[in-house]
Amino acid sequence: MTDLRAIVSLGSRDDHLGHLTDHQLSPLFRGLLRARIGIALLMLAIAGLLLAYDPQPWKLALVLGGAVMMVALTIRDRSHLNTQRLPPRQAAELLGSVMVAHATIIALTGGIHSPFVVVLPAVALLAAISVGRVRLVVTLVVAVIMFVWLVAADDFIGPTPRLIPHEVAEVLPQVGGPTFAVTMAALLTLVLSAAVILGLVVRGAVERAIEAAIEARAETLATLRDQNRELWTLSGAIAHELKNPLASVKGLGSLFARRMTAGTKDAERITVMMEEVERMGSIIDEFLNFSRPLTEMTRRATPPQQLVDKALALHRPLAHGYGVTLRAEVSATEPFAGDPRKLMQVLVNLLHNAVEASPSSATVHLVARDEGSELWFEILDEGPGIDEQIRDRLFAPGTTTKPTGSGIGLTVARAIAQQHGGTLELLDRPKGGCRAVLRLPRVPPKRSTGSAR
Repeated sequence: MTDLRAIVSLGSRDDHLGHLTDHQLSPLFRGLLRARIGIALLMLAIAGLLLAYDPQPWKLALVLGGAVMMVALTIRDRSHLNTQRLPPRQAAELLGSVMVAHATIIALTGGIHSPFVVVLPAVALLAAISVGRVRLVVTLVVAVIMFVWLVAADDFIGPTPRLIPHEVAEVLPQVGGPTFAVTMAALLTLVLSAAVILGLVVRGAVERAIEAAIEARAETLATLRDQNRELWTLSGAIAHELKNPLASVKGLGSLFARRMTAGTKDAERITVMMEEVERMGSIIDEFLNFSRPLTEMTRRATPPQQLVDKALALHRPLAHGYGVTLRAEVSATEPFAGDPRKLMQVLVNLLHNAVEASPSSATVHLVARDEGSELWFEILDEGPGIDEQIRDRLFAPGTTTKPTGSGIGLTVARAIAQQHGGTLELLDRPKGGCRAVLRLPRVPPKRSTGSAR
């Protein structure tokens, strides 16, 4: 038992582990919260028996006060009935209230001779497992042991101040006396101590099991992360190598197309082939962009106005073709220390999606402003909004509503945002349309390079 404190100290060394343990034990606490109503009903039943057989005002006041306390605490804590984790302080308060009510019931139903005394070890075991804080558990159990000896000493006191009802007291000599009371108190002290030790050991075992699961999960994630990085690096290299032969095919196709007579079947076939080659090239380019967040960033102070102007200039021809108006609202003046090439890639992707989603004569707004310690870029369109069928997997690779889309653009954009320590969200606008919000911290995170995945 010399390592008992070490067994249960895992939670104190690691708050996250303690939180997980409390989360796993939260159903136990919710059961106790509901059980307090049952305890209140039991105390009311005891009040009825006292009123019939031993109607002493102080006893009735004690049991009715305990019942009212149980009901009041249950009403106050009703918000915790569906909680996923009960904080340690509230857990200790819950157990303390149950112990006080239990002690009151024991005192009013026979003291050391009460049938409810046998429940004390179970309560001590429950306290040790659920609370898990050595000092707190020991304090609670010492108070219970002191109470046990107090009610045992009742057998040595005269009949006037006895807590035991007179009808029960008349039977007690048949089942024991002071010797019986002392024996019961000593036995309960041993059992309570053993229950506390067992509870703390069980709590330690639960925490060690959770800690082992956390470590195994961390190792698995690290292995998968390394494999994922290697896979994307290899895939990016393959895609890059494919661009060269594809460029050759494209050049030869263009040469053949110039030699074909317009309107012939061969010319139509060459045109279809060139369109497919263009589509393959676009897919490879997007795939290469998808692997770029794995490379290091090149941070450079860039004015937000410069990023906005360049993004709008690139999309004005596309917007003109769709009959869409582009507008910029830039209130952020301080340069931002980020990778301008990658940030431009995000803005280009979001702006392209906004233009394509907007109806003719609509307006797409590109906003850049400061929000506290963050730089926000917002792209607002007047399109149909987010498709409900893909809302939950907007940023998953391959998710797209475009007939010729690859479904990689948003995944790349979010990866770049995370690499900068920021976030990317797509939200519905109240009056229709979509609102893309790119949040970037002005102060770079500690690890400003590497993968965001």
